[in-house]
Amino acid sequence: MIARYRRIVDADPRETPAFRRLLDLYRERDGNVDRLVEELTARREAQPDDFAAHALLGHLYRAQNRPDEARAAYLRAMELRADDPGVRVALARVERAGGDRARARALFDEALAQTRDRLAREELLREVAQLAMDMRDFDGARAYYQQLSGGGSTSVYLRGEYARALAAAGEWELALTEYERVRASLRGDNRVLPPVLLELARAQLEAGRTDASVETLEQALRLAGAQAGIRAEIYDQMRTAYRRADRLPELAERLRAERSRGFEASALLGEIEDELGNDAAALEAYRRALAVRGRDIDTRRRVITLLMRSGRLDEVVTEYRALIRAA
Repeated sequence: MIARYRRIVDADPRETPAFRRLLDLYRERDGNVDRLVEELTARREAQPDDFAAHALLGHLYRAQNRPDEARAAYLRAMELRADDPGVRVALARVERAGGDRARARALFDEALAQTRDRLAREELLREVAQLAMDMRDFDGARAYYQQLSGGGSTSVYLRGEYARALAAAGEWELALTEYERVRASLRGDNRVLPPVLLELARAQLEAGRTDASVETLEQALRLAGAQAGIRAEIYDQMRTAYRRADRLPELAERLRAERSRGFEASALLGEIEDELGNDAAALEAYRRALAVRGRDIDTRRRVITLLMRSGRLDEVVTEYRALIRAA
């Protein structure tokens, strides 16, 4: 097995699953990878121009937390094969781990210029975009994400990646601006708007704009349609927004007034009534939700909890039997 994987990594000396499997095989046999290091070192000394030996040694040194030796091996590999993007990426990761973000970013940019494979480019763009975010170069990060999304002509998910990265970094005002840009680019396509509106509402809430968040969620509900699976997420976020504003009773009143309340709204109303201490109203709402979707396990568990809390043990037994059938 070791010989087989040695042939594979010699032909493709990147940090691939095959390389990681080779390390595992050495560890299983020897308890460490020292022998592999020795073999590659001897090969490098015997064949100073062996690109694969230098590249693989660089990966090994990096795995052993020996950055100076890894850097030297990668630089020699780059001298031998200047057009190989994989070595530049590996060296960029060494520099990034060592704190030299500017040097790492320059190497990533060079690797991007040499990379033609679509999936490999996407992976690289995400990595260098995150590096730009870490450097707080938000304009630079946006440029990378624009390349990733093809200038806005690709999927909704890719269009929203920069906004999600800003949200993950806690840059709420910038995230709001970006989400609004994505929303504007999707006007007229109501099929794909609800997920974007949900993310926008989360960012608005974190930015302290509770009323705007609720309004955005209302729009998302209107566009989602009665059967859309995203309704449950929208309702859950709506509860978070109302709770944050200390307005849960207001949301409960609104849900009670809905004439054609579906499963998601009824289940949410049950949870809110339960949270507010209205056991009878919570049980009624849960029953209504189960009339629509009788096999929902979580709702049946909540009914059982309510009944146990009120000491209605005969009904608890009946509900457990229904739960078992549903499961």
